[in-house]
Amino acid sequence: LGLTSWSAHSWQSIPGNHKPKALVNEVNISELEKALAEYDKFLHKSKLLGVKVIVVHCDGEKNNLEDTTVKQKRLDANLACLELLADKAAKIDVSVAIENGTNWADWQFIIEMVTNLQHPSVGLNIDTGHANLGDMKPARAIRAAGSLLITTHLQDNYGKADDHLPPGLGT
Repeated sequence: LGLTSWSAHSWQSIPGNHKPKALVNEVNISELEKALAEYDKFLHKSKLLGVKVIVVHCDGEKNNLEDTTVKQKRLDANLACLELLADKAAKIDVSVAIENGTNWADWQFIIEMVTNLQHPSVGLNIDTGHANLGDMKPARAIRAAGSLLITTHLQDNYGKADDHLPPGLGT
């Protein structure tokens, strides 16, 4: 049909509470291993579809980021997966975009993480509907993302639920 598949959204989040393998019960597979296995499947499908950007969420949005220990544990967990995912994506010429949630402090955390990571295959995705639900608002989220913004999920709502309305039909 001549369609270009620009982006695809993964339902697998970047883990935010990864435990080292030594601490995981041998019967269970760690969050990191589960996530990477899912990402391998997702990247394979994305390559077949010609997708250029995969969009993912980072677990830990509800964490108390004012607690430096909690913040560091989340950063370590997010990066443990994100770095490996980014390297895998780069090998097939795909970028990874981290999507905002509804929380301004979380968005600042993600921006700082991506800025410090400095991986050429990692950027940001603005979901305008999510931004409208929290304390950041879409324009503020976009300005904060700046040059790290590589794709968008433009949708609208009335500020109460993630309605996924066409832009302009909500608030």
